[in-house]
Amino acid sequence: MHGEEPSSGAAMRRLPHVERLPVPSLWPPGNSPGMTGDAFERFVGNTSDWRRQSVSLSGRLTAALWFLVLLVAATCAGLIVIVRRPAACDTLWCRTATLGGHPLATLLLAASSFTAFAALAAITRGLTRVSTHQLVAVAVSSAGAVVAVIGALLVLVVVVVGALLIGFALFAALLSMARAA
Repeated sequence: MHGEEPSSGAAMRRLPHVERLPVPSLWPPGNSPGMTGDAFERFVGNTSDWRRQSVSLSGRLTAALWFLVLLVAATCAGLIVIVRRPAACDTLWCRTATLGGHPLATLLLAASSFTAFAALAAITRGLTRVSTHQLVAVAVSSAGAVVAVIGALLVLVVVVVGALLIGFALFAALLSMARAA
């Protein structure tokens, strides 16, 4: 029994008994213990608006956002080249990277996301502290950036996986030739 937590009933019996609440409307007129006005209005007046409170973003999230900003910047640079020379974008890979052969629309999406990130970085201490409105703006900018970058990332993943498969096939061929000799 020693060291055990008391039951909730025993804990409740140890709390002091409250007969009256110090709220002006519950006290008879003229008998209020120094409280004037509406308690709710005073409470609301002393609170801060939760939408304006800024919170810290985790280091991982901040790093991921900055990596996304770099990807969007690289995508913008590549799309500027494609928009200036549309004849260079006749392949399936290019059409995939430009979301179905729409390089200008993809560039506008990437550029608007990059611009939004640049503005947000200035007002959020480098994407480290955000309020609720800024968090919504970061989420919208991130969604636009992901859509703009997804085609280029798909092409990049296919190229990297293809290069790894070719490298593995060459390694296997060289290994079998070495065993045969």
